[in-house]
Amino acid sequence: MKRIAFLCTCYLLLALPIHGEVKDSVSVSDEIILSFRINSSKIDSTYLDNKEKLEAIRTRLHQLINDSCIWIDSIKIETTASPDGPYGTNFNLSKNRSETIKKYLLAQFPAVNRCPIHFCQKVENWEGLMEAVIADTAVPARAQVLALLNNTSLSLNSKKEELKRIGEEKAYSYLVNHILPYLRNATVYIKWYIKEAPAETLPQPQATPVSTDTCTLPVTTTDVITPISQELMPTVVKSRPFPFNLRANLLSWATLSVNGGIEIPFAKRWSALFEAGWTHWNWKDGQRRYRYRSLWPEVRYHFAANNTGTRFWYMGLYLAEGQYNRHLTGSDGRQGHFFGAGLSGGYLLPLNHRLSLDLGICAGYTGDHYHIYRYQTDRDIRIRTDNGNHFGLTKVRVSLVWKFNQ
Repeated sequence: MKRIAFLCTCYLLLALPIHGEVKDSVSVSDEIILSFRINSSKIDSTYLDNKEKLEAIRTRLHQLINDSCIWIDSIKIETTASPDGPYGTNFNLSKNRSETIKKYLLAQFPAVNRCPIHFCQKVENWEGLMEAVIADTAVPARAQVLALLNNTSLSLNSKKEELKRIGEEKAYSYLVNHILPYLRNATVYIKWYIKEAPAETLPQPQATPVSTDTCTLPVTTTDVITPISQELMPTVVKSRPFPFNLRANLLSWATLSVNGGIEIPFAKRWSALFEAGWTHWNWKDGQRRYRYRSLWPEVRYHFAANNTGTRFWYMGLYLAEGQYNRHLTGSDGRQGHFFGAGLSGGYLLPLNHRLSLDLGICAGYTGDHYHIYRYQTDRDIRIRTDNGNHFGLTKVRVSLVWKFNQ
């Protein structure tokens, strides 16, 4: 139990820096809106101002990904359809538009795959329609349209039918041509962090607006993407959260053996892994037992990434140490201490942006010093002591891996 308490303490200590590094960072969010044609989820660069918006997305992501002082926290894609047509069709349009934007971002910037991408589907944009009618005084029969939109007793389908009848269909015709096209869109929110500069290096607040030519932080608007000023960069301290993976071997858990591990990247293609296992089972009044404790440090090399920025294949060098006591069948049991070393290799199978499966094997040398004993009348009688050597397969992994801050 003391060993288990020690391992848990180590895990907690390793996790402590995670929350302390982000507190002194400045959080910034960009918002860029793309428009879609009616009944379409395809990105059309010639439609409305999509060409400028696509260039804005590419410019901003290029700046963020290539700046070592910036960490992209997450990307949210919020999609809507105009409130006309069947709800089921609009739901599918909203969903497909989210997927289209995600595929576009990953195709343009594979490194984006390392940050969470969230979907928010609002389906029919009734709120946007209301705001647009309030702002546009040229809408025919505007008062009637607003009264209908504010009528909470009607179903959405009823509102759609009534809109077509107001003002002898003139109001609906105006909405179709001047308002509804701007409600079929996707809004891309990019949330990122930049480390605060020391207080004495930051510019003092101005009573008058600061021009975009001298702004020290990016101006976040829908239409204008202002480059990050380089004047502040020398004083910025790099602030990235502490990356690590937590893992559990599902095969060991299937045998009711407690195990877990932590993996920490320390170079572009290298990581350090530490795994531990423990089990303590007795039955038949202690005559049968299965006890096991192991420590398994490992250094891994990850091969070149694919076109999505993910590294799948790896190989490594491991050490192993532990103790065991097993008396499962028959009259004799075995208790000993083992140690070993060898090579590991495997494949990481992504499940989503946070979870993956580590499918791997380990092979090498294992040596142990053990005792053969026999249980007799509430005590163990040692029969002999010996040493063992083994070359071959030493471990099989089917581990669930949970990535943090990557």
